[in-house]
Amino acid sequence: VQLRQDDPTKRTILSGRNLVLPMDGDLAKLSGELDLNLGEVEYQLLPGMAQALQLVGGKVPTSKSTVVKPIPIKIKNGIAHYDSIPVRIGDRDINFHGNTNLALKTFELAFAVPLEMLGTKVESQLEPLRNVLDPKMDVPLELYGSWTSPKIRLGKGFLEKALKKAAEEALKGGLEDGLGGLFGKKKKKKD
Repeated sequence: VQLRQDDPTKRTILSGRNLVLPMDGDLAKLSGELDLNLGEVEYQLLPGMAQALQLVGGKVPTSKSTVVKPIPIKIKNGIAHYDSIPVRIGDRDINFHGNTNLALKTFELAFAVPLEMLGTKVESQLEPLRNVLDPKMDVPLELYGSWTSPKIRLGKGFLEKALKKAAEEALKGGLEDGLGGLFGKKKKKKD
C-alpha cells in the first residue's frame, strides 16, 4: 500500500523513544520505538495487491482516502516490527502485521481477507475449492519482497487446511447422501 498525505497542510506526527541513531547511516544499527500518526491519507494499492484482491463487482479501488490509526513501530537492529497497520480497503478494514528490514529494503506483512475478496491470481490451486469453502472464510495472505518488487502468496499451511476441509465436506456430503439412500431418504439437491 502506498500512502500519501491527503491534506498537505496537515502534519504527520512521528514521535520516538529509546532511539539509537547510527551516525554512519547504517540502518542495520537503528533501534528504538516510534509512534507514527499519519491521520487521513490517500492510499494506492501496490500492483501485486491490486491484482490479488477483487472487491464487490470485481472493482479494486486504485486510490482512496482513509484515516489510519496511530501505528506503534518497534525497531531493533534495523528491523521495524508492526503489530497492527489498519487500512480500510473498499468497505473492509484490513489489519497488516509483520516487519521491514530497513537496511535491505525488504518486508514481510501478513493479513487476512475473506475468500470472496480474492482474485484468481493469488493461488490457482484455491480455485476448485471456491464452491466448497465458505466465501466469508478468512484467507491468510503474505506480502513480501523488496519495496520495488512486492509479491503476494497464501499464508503458510492454509492451502493444506483448505484442501482437508474441502475433502471432509465432500466426504460428509457423500456419506449423508449414501446413508440417506440406504434408508429411503431423498438426496439433497446440489446447487
